[in-house]
Amino acid sequence: MDRLWTSVTLGVFLACLPYTIVDAVGPSDTAALRGGAATLTCSNPAYTSPSSGAAFWEEGGTPFGTQQNGIYTAPEFAKYTNFDIVSTEYPQMDLTVSNAQVEDEGTYTCTLQSDQGSATLTVEIEGNEPTITLNSDPSVTPIRLIAGVESVLRCTASGFRPAVNLEWYKDDVKITAGITEDPATSNGDTFTTVGTLTFTPTIPDDGDRLECRTTGQVVATAKTGALTLSVQFVPVVTVGYSGGQITCSSEANPLATTHQIIRNGTDVLKEFTNSPGSVEFTPKYCAVISCNATNTIGTGTDTFADQICPGYVEPTTPAPPKPSEPTPKPTVGLDAGIIAAIAIGCLIVVALVIGGIVYCYTQKKFCFDSNKTSNGGSSPKKQPSVVNADMIRNQPEVRQSVHNYDDEPKKPRVPRSNSGKPAPEKEALKQSAPPTDNDHQGYPMDSYDGDPQEGRGQAGVNYADLQFQNRDRPTNGHGKIHQSDEEPTQYASILV
Repeated sequence: MDRLWTSVTLGVFLACLPYTIVDAVGPSDTAALRGGAATLTCSNPAYTSPSSGAAFWEEGGTPFGTQQNGIYTAPEFAKYTNFDIVSTEYPQMDLTVSNAQVEDEGTYTCTLQSDQGSATLTVEIEGNEPTITLNSDPSVTPIRLIAGVESVLRCTASGFRPAVNLEWYKDDVKITAGITEDPATSNGDTFTTVGTLTFTPTIPDDGDRLECRTTGQVVATAKTGALTLSVQFVPVVTVGYSGGQITCSSEANPLATTHQIIRNGTDVLKEFTNSPGSVEFTPKYCAVISCNATNTIGTGTDTFADQICPGYVEPTTPAPPKPSEPTPKPTVGLDAGIIAAIAIGCLIVVALVIGGIVYCYTQKKFCFDSNKTSNGGSSPKKQPSVVNADMIRNQPEVRQSVHNYDDEPKKPRVPRSNSGKPAPEKEALKQSAPPTDNDHQGYPMDSYDGDPQEGRGQAGVNYADLQFQNRDRPTNGHGKIHQSDEEPTQYASILV
C-alpha cells in the first residue's frame, strides 16, 4: 500500500513539472522577383529521423518531392526542375526556388510527420514608370494647364505583376480629392492600372511637382511618374504714377508680349513689348490712367486708383510701425537699494539741519545772534525787537543793569508804546523802583538804539524798555491789563 501511494505521489509531482512544447514551423507566403530566388521554410522538432513519419512537399494534393529522395524527376514534374529540397538535418525541410518565373507561382504545402503548413509563392514583375497625360491625350506635350480652368490628368502604370495601385502627390503632399482609379487590365503576365486626377490649378501651382506613385508590390521597387506643373495665366498688371511718370509692369505665363499705357480708356500714351515700361506724364486736365498687357492666354488690365489732375499730390504711405522693444523686467534688488539709499540720504540731511539749528541756538551764532554779522563783526541793530520779559528778568546779569530811566544823564525821553509810537502826554515817565519777580511777568519790551539827536539816550548804547502794570487790574481780553487814570504806566530801561 505504501509503495502504491509513493508511486502516485511521484507521478503527480512529475506531471506538475514545467515543460516546453515546440510547435512545428510551417512555410510563410513569399514573393520573388521574376528571375530571382525564393525559399519556403518548414521544420518540425518532433521529426528526428526518417522513421518519425512522412516528410514531403506537395502542390494541389500531389507530392513532388521528399526529404529522402528530393524533387521528383519524372516528366510530369518538369515544372519543378528549378526547385530543390534542402535538409541539413531531419527537423528541417526547406523548399527553394531559383530563377523564379511566373509559372512557379502557386500554393505549396509542407508535411512533416503529422503536421502540415501551406504557403503561397508570388512572382513579381517590375513594370515601367507610370506616364501622366492630359485629358487622355498623350500627344499633348509638354502639359500646360490654365489657371482657373478644370483639368483632368491621367496616370498609366503598365507591365506590373501583380496589379498595382496609384497614389498622387503634389510637392510630396498626398492628394486625396478628385482621385479615381480604373480596374487593372491584364496583358499576358502583367497588368495595367490607370488612375485620374481632376483639379483646377491656380497661379501659385505653377512650378509645383506632381507625382503618380505605384503601390502594392512587396519586393519590387515602387515606380514614380512626375511632371513640373506649368500653369499658364492671363497677365497680372500693375500701373503706378509717381514723380510725373507712369509705370506699367506685368507678371504672366507665358510672358506678355504687348503692353499699352492708356489715358481715359482710348488714348494710347505708349506701347512697348517687355515689362516693365514707363512714360513721362504731366496732366493738363484730370485723366484716368490704365495699362493693358497681352499674352497667348489673354489680356490683363490695371487702372490707377486715383484720377491724375493738375497739381496732383502723391498720397504718402505711412511708415510701418517699429516693433516695440520688450520692456525690461524691473530688478527688485536694484530698486530696493535705490530707495534705501534715498531714505538714508534724507535722514542724514534732516539730522544735519536739526543739529545746525541746535548748535546755532546754543552758541548764539548766525541766525540766533542779532548783534553778529556773517563775518563775525558787530553792527548796530536796524529794527527793534520784542522779547519776552521773563527771558530778561530771569537772567541775573541783566537784572543788575535795570535802573530808573530818570537816573540816565540825559534829558527825559518820551515813552513809547509797544508799537514804537510816542505815548500820550498823560503817560509821562514816572520814577519808580524796578519790578519784583512776583508782580510783573510776561510784559512786552521795546528795544532801540541810543540817539542823542532824537532824544533817545546815548549814542552806541542799546536800550530796552519794560512796561510794568498792576496784575490786580482787569484785563482787556487780550492778556493786557487796563490802566487807570490814577495809576500811570511805569517804565524802566535796560542796557543790553
